[in-house]
Amino acid sequence: MSINHTHNGDSGDNHKTDFDGGNDIFVGFGGNDSFVAGGGNDYVVGGAGDDRLIGGAGDDILKAGEGNDYLGGGTGNDKLLGLLGDNKLNGGVGDDTLLSGSGDNVLIGGTGADKFIFTDKFGGHGEAKVVDFTIGEDSLHIVSDSVTSYEDLTFTYDANGSAVFTDGADLTVKLIGVTQEDIESYGSDLFII
Repeated sequence: MSINHTHNGDSGDNHKTDFDGGNDIFVGFGGNDSFVAGGGNDYVVGGAGDDRLIGGAGDDILKAGEGNDYLGGGTGNDKLLGLLGDNKLNGGVGDDTLLSGSGDNVLIGGTGADKFIFTDKFGGHGEAKVVDFTIGEDSLHIVSDSVTSYEDLTFTYDANGSAVFTDGADLTVKLIGVTQEDIESYGSDLFII
């Protein structure tokens, strides 16, 4: 993939909107940054601070940094990486991959067949909420030393009937709208471990 532009921020609050259709790289460092990528397959890194990263059209990679970030994929098949901090990840249109790391993250896949990944490889795991999991279309992936099979998960249900699963250590995920009946019907078929 050829790169058209590289946009580097600094320790301040950086704001950049890209209007061309190329494949661009955006890198924020310190500060609360706002990057809006245009067309093309872009790579956007927030860095430290509370950042807002928007992918736009194309198959983009958006990577949250140490702050509490918002990642919006737009159209295309995007990868949204909420590694650190308490983040909100919104895949938008397309078959997206949303990764929840060590913070308390809210994940919205949007339309398309989305992949939700939960991992403790970035210093543990917080509490994640999946807002729009669609059975038969989306998939749940767990990458954790403490989970080697479906039987390692424990399920409870909140006051609204939504399923909550945990590994008994630091992984807790709420699947809003997924019920006990759904879990009993589909069980391990919902998960890739």
